[in-house]
Amino acid sequence: MDLPADPGLALIVYGTEPGSASHDALSMFASWAATQEQSAQAHAQDAALPGEA
Repeated sequence: MDLPADPGLALIVYGTEPGSASHDALSMFASWAATQEQSAQAHAQDAALPGEA
């Protein structure tokens, strides 16, 4: 799907059959992305605290 407001960007959506090997792999991939995002947010919060190392 092209995004007219942001030329050059596209939205790609993947779907799988529940219970399939592809579903398991995509779920694991999604958990990695969520873990990285949570980690980045935690680091940003830690950096915002003055006087803490």
